[in-house]
Amino acid sequence: ISLLKDWLDIRNEKSDRCTLLFDKMKPLFQALLPDNANGGTTLLTQIWSERDMFPKLSQWIVGGDGWAYDIGFGGLDHVEAFETNDVNVLVVD
Repeated sequence: ISLLKDWLDIRNEKSDRCTLLFDKMKPLFQALLPDNANGGTTLLTQIWSERDMFPKLSQWIVGGDGWAYDIGFGGLDHVEAFETNDVNVLVVD
């Protein structure tokens, strides 16, 4: 339960801590759930069925150097400046 509370506290952070906590929670869930947990109705089973929401997924924008010159006109600088957006940009030359 404490790992779930910790995850709730940091779920909006721009870090990998959510994924690290999920890595700690995963074996605990697997030990507590029965082998036929698919389709179950217990709260633990329902939480486990939504497990893809626990790790923090990276959002990537990939493009060439041609469009990178126009970043200021495309609004990408605003996306990067907005603190709650966790977006990575890869410019390929």
